Amino acid sequence: MKVYTIKHGQVTRGALLNGEHKMLGQYPALELGGGTNTVRVRMFRKNPAEFDRGRSWGGDLMEAHPVRIRDGFTLAKPHRQGEQILVVIKTRNLMCNRGSQVGTWSFDPRTTPTFRAVDQILVTATGPIDYFANQHDLDNIGWHDALVVMNVGDIVQATDQDGQVVIAKYESVESGLVKQ
Repeated sequence: MKVYTIKHGQVTRGALLNGEHKMLGQYPALELGGGTNTVRVRMFRKNPAEFDRGRSWGGDLMEAHPVRIRDGFTLAKPHRQGEQILVVIKTRNLMCNRGSQVGTWSFDPRTTPTFRAVDQILVTATGPIDYFANQHDLDNIGWHDALVVMNVGDIVQATDQDGQVVIAKYESVESGLVKQ
């Protein structure tokens, strides 16, 4: 599956990995959320997804296949091309002002929910407004991140903390995820 990222009002090809674990001799991981609510989606040990180590600290993940494990998902090297894509949705805005809105995302109601919509959401995580307060408190959620699977025709809407809205549609296998 091809990988796309929705972040800072843009739709880009690939996903940035966190390279902190490279120093420990481990594969980098895809991080969602923030603070104590951070979720790390690691590489599958037997057949890890390939990533470009050159451009960024942790590397850029361009293609991956999610593999269900006991406590979530890992990312493996795809063994065949399919029509689905993986989309990393990050709604945090590093320049947000205090008192800004909560970063959120949702599937477009015209295309979902379908009976499979819940299965399309692989991982979700939140980040805090205030890192020094109780991060599990519902009043301290500043943004919602996700890793989702999209089928051709699906539409997703993401709003970052500064209120910037991105609507993206998975047009076709050739066109990929396109900002509307």
